[in-house]
Amino acid sequence: MTDMITEHVKLPGGVAAVLERPGARLVYEVAGDGPAVVLIHGFGLDMRMWDPQIGPLAARFRVVRYDCRGFGASGPFDPAVPYTHAGDLVALLDHLDIGEAVLITALLPLALAVMDLYRVFRDL
Repeated sequence: MTDMITEHVKLPGGVAAVLERPGARLVYEVAGDGPAVVLIHGFGLDMRMWDPQIGPLAARFRVVRYDCRGFGASGPFDPAVPYTHAGDLVALLDHLDIGEAVLITALLPLALAVMDLYRVFRDL
């Protein structure tokens, strides 16, 4: 299955795009221009947790935020399809043609996922 945008979703405060992934979809938003900053929400939350930061960050950066698989507007996913949050993040960055980004997350489990991402992709 090739990753692609298949639709746009109306969310409070804006329109988000959808990246189809095997067994799931990722709803994301991009705002601003400049170096990329990716905001990853905490467990049990969704990308709305970053609402207060979007305006100030988008004034200087290209800000990407998304609902992780199974959360928020990304909705349910197929548990029979193997995945990692790091893999979903890499697919989103590739889709948006982002080679370098500052990753910001709020909770330890996601920070650990980001560290796994670094270990897997640091030598590529």
